[in-house]
Amino acid sequence: MKHLRLRNKEEYRKMLQILVDYVDTIQITVTGDEDFTEQSLYQAFDDDLIKVVQTKKWPGTIRSGPGAMSYFYPYNTKMANFLKKYNSFYKQYRENGVSFFGYALDGIEADMAFLNEKEIVFYTIAHENEMRIYSESLARFLKGEGYIVKKY
Repeated sequence: MKHLRLRNKEEYRKMLQILVDYVDTIQITVTGDEDFTEQSLYQAFDDDLIKVVQTKKWPGTIRSGPGAMSYFYPYNTKMANFLKKYNSFYKQYRENGVSFFGYALDGIEADMAFLNEKEIVFYTIAHENEMRIYSESLARFLKGEGYIVKKY
């Protein structure tokens, strides 16, 4: 497994397009206190939704408290182009003078996993400010494209 560091929104947007060649599904996981059904992504891709799963475990996270909901969608150029309206997989924010990472999409905390035939290829852990690559071929390709890819 490798870590990925994105330096800017251009790398993020290019990464979304690269993933079209490596994955077929995106899993978006939100905690129970977030209303994903109010998200523009949910509304735009409502007809494409593959399944919704209640879970306490998703790529990179095991939750001891209340569960979360994972939403599965096809990952394709249409989804990649939609996600390009954001500047990153997650962003930094401040509360009471303390910096946190987490908010993604339209202001909710969401982790994303990119899968190919149900196998993890790449995933994010928003609150940890981490992006992890499982696929060695993707890691090699990204490194060749000038991305910062480091050993875990």
